[in-house]
Amino acid sequence: MLSWLAFLSKPSPRTVRSAAPSEPEPTTSGASGRPEERNPATTPSAVSIINNTPIQVPGGSRRRPPPTPAQKKLYGEKLRFQLVLSAAKTVVKVLHGKQIPCAIFGGLACRIYGNPRCPKDVDVLVLHSPQANSLFDRQIKEIIVETDPYHFYLKVPRDPNATYRILMFRQKPDGYECKVDIVIPGIMYLPNLSPTLLTWMDRLPLIPYELLLLHKLQAWDDHRKAVDQWKKDKQYVDAEDVKQLMRLSYGLRLRTHKPWNNPEIFIEEFCVLTLERVKDFCVAYPECREGWKLLGFEVD
Repeated sequence: MLSWLAFLSKPSPRTVRSAAPSEPEPTTSGASGRPEERNPATTPSAVSIINNTPIQVPGGSRRRPPPTPAQKKLYGEKLRFQLVLSAAKTVVKVLHGKQIPCAIFGGLACRIYGNPRCPKDVDVLVLHSPQANSLFDRQIKEIIVETDPYHFYLKVPRDPNATYRILMFRQKPDGYECKVDIVIPGIMYLPNLSPTLLTWMDRLPLIPYELLLLHKLQAWDDHRKAVDQWKKDKQYVDAEDVKQLMRLSYGLRLRTHKPWNNPEIFIEEFCVLTLERVKDFCVAYPECREGWKLLGFEVD
């Protein structure tokens, strides 16, 4: 009975915290007989272990300082980017499995090309093919959900009168999720690109860089003219994306071959609108005038 009570009285190794170390007892060091003091930082009682994590006790090792707000933000953006990247790769895999070609554009394409901003969702341009020549975006969304219901589902928008559904990606049923926008050629002046014009990076097909730059310029123009304030506020993010794309090495290469009249990439009406958008952008951001000139555009 006594041994059983002694066992119950022992503290759990997961909850024990060592008391402050007592005064070190002198020890003799062999023949000299001189007292030798122990180093408190190396004594077994100086560090207690809770869930295999060192904790700070008097004279012991220091606990790692808590992350700063900047570190928390950086870690959150890293997790978000991995989620968006996983969504893009999964939807491309599903579409290619159905023999439906596609390309990534928008913020994710900007990030993969080198823009540091973390994207929030995935923008997919579904190209015409024998399998998707007459499909609308809603039908494509339904195909994706039917093919991979574990990762994708259709969400009802906030507007009760809306007839569309939002395609959502999740890594697991109760995990984090992100939106996947499906766009078909002709919408937002996006062309039906030949697969040979796509750029493959990080195992994803991207729209050509020159198209991405001018399409971001279009997004800036659309958002600054929007009525809703939450849409107008997006113009500043779009402007920074445009500036970054102009500074990246891919943007600098465009100064040499200037592919702005390629009918396989640019719709004629889109080209006309771009000329005015460039001038408006230079008025709003005069520091970019020289960059647009080097790309071959008139700025006045």
